Amino acid sequence: MIWINKPSTKLGTLIRYSYLLLILVFLPGYLLVSHSERWWYLPLLAFGMLVLGKWVEGKVRFSLSPVLWMFLAVSLVGLSGWYTSPFLFLLVLAPGMYLLEGKLRGAFWICCADTVFLAVLGGWALGRGSAFWGYYILGLVVNTWLLFFLLREGQGSVARRLLYLEKLVDRDPLTGLGNRRALQRVVSTLVGQGTPFVLSIVDLDCFKECNDRYGHEKGDEVLQRFGTMLRFSVRQSDLVFRYGGDEFIVIFLGATPEMVGEVLRRIEEKLEESSLKVGMSWGMASFPEEAKDRIQVFRLADERLYALKRERKSTRSGQ
Repeated sequence: MIWINKPSTKLGTLIRYSYLLLILVFLPGYLLVSHSERWWYLPLLAFGMLVLGKWVEGKVRFSLSPVLWMFLAVSLVGLSGWYTSPFLFLLVLAPGMYLLEGKLRGAFWICCADTVFLAVLGGWALGRGSAFWGYYILGLVVNTWLLFFLLREGQGSVARRLLYLEKLVDRDPLTGLGNRRALQRVVSTLVGQGTPFVLSIVDLDCFKECNDRYGHEKGDEVLQRFGTMLRFSVRQSDLVFRYGGDEFIVIFLGATPEMVGEVLRRIEEKLEESSLKVGMSWGMASFPEEAKDRIQVFRLADERLYALKRERKSTRSGQ
C-alpha cells in the first residue's frame, strides 16, 4: 500500500481539514453536554493549539500534534461523561486520519494511548453494568487491528526504503544507467539461469581528446547524451550499463550477434550525425554459444573491442 506512505499534498490537506471540520460540527453538542463542567474550555484550548500547530507545521523541527490530538479526544470524552460519552468515535478516528496522511509514527503512538484508554473505560463501564462497555470493546478491537496494521506497514516501509537505497547504489550517478555492481549481478544471474544473451562492450573513440580540448564538463555532457542515445536505441528488454570511464555495456537478451551488430551500426551512424565530437567501437560475445561463463564472456567481448580499435587505427594510418 504505497499510497499510505506517500500521500499527495492535496489528500493530506483534505484529511487534515476534514478532521478539524468534524470537530467544529460536534463542538456545539459538546458545549450543551459539558457547559456545567469546571474545565469545559480545555478541549477548546487544545483545538486552538492544534489549528496553530497545523499553521506552523514544517517550520519547526518537532510536532506536538499527536499529543494535542490525544488530549483533545480524551478531554472531550472525559468532560462529556467518560464511559457514557457520545464522542468515543474520536478516539478511533484520530489514528485513522494520521494513517491516511502517511504519518505512521504519530498514528502508532496515538493507537498505543487509545488502546490503554479504551481498555480502562471499557472495564469501568463493564464494572458499573453500563451497556456502553460493548462500544468500548468494539473500539478496542478496531484500535488493536490498527496497531498491528501500523507495525506491519512500518516494517514494509523500512523494506521499501532499503530497496530504494539499493537501487540508488546500483545506478551510475552521471548517466542514470546501471553501474558495474549492477552489471556483475545481472550477468551472474543470467549465466546461472542459462539465459542466452549477447554482451557488447561499447567504447567511445577520441573521448580523451574531447575531454582535454573542451573540458570535463563537456565530457560529462557527452557521456550523458551517449548513455541516453544507447538506452533509446535498443529494445526495452535490453539492459544498458556504464562500465566505467567512457565504456558502456549493453546486454541483448535473446538476440543473435548478427542482430546486435546491425543495431550497433545504426547507433554508430546516429553518433556520427550528432553534434558529439566522438566515435565508437565495440566488441561482443554471445552466451552460451561462444562463451561458457561470466569471465569468458567479458574477456571475449573485450578482446574483440580492442581488435576492432587496432584495425580502425591501422586503416586510418594507412590512408
